[in-house]
Amino acid sequence: QIRQEINNYCISNRVAARMYGVGSICRLIITDHPIRSARHRDELEVEGTVQSDFYNHILEMGIHVGSNRLMFLSAAHDHSDVKNIVTVFQKALSNYSEKF
Repeated sequence: QIRQEINNYCISNRVAARMYGVGSICRLIITDHPIRSARHRDELEVEGTVQSDFYNHILEMGIHVGSNRLMFLSAAHDHSDVKNIVTVFQKALSNYSEKF
């Protein structure tokens, strides 16, 4: 649900970012180009300082994302947590989309 809602938001608002993942693992990739590998992702994503600023902004809004940019969900996260995560990412994407 998180990946789908964030990706729909990015597509609808023309934000150059997509959420990828498997199961309970998610990662926002700050590019709208299809990714073929980790090396390809690193070539396409925005510079590290923009990413760091973005994730610091996410943290200030109460969502912790690991330094490797991976986000993990567990059974401890309920529907309101998921909704909050989506809302925080949408707000942050809105604030940073011009830098992507």
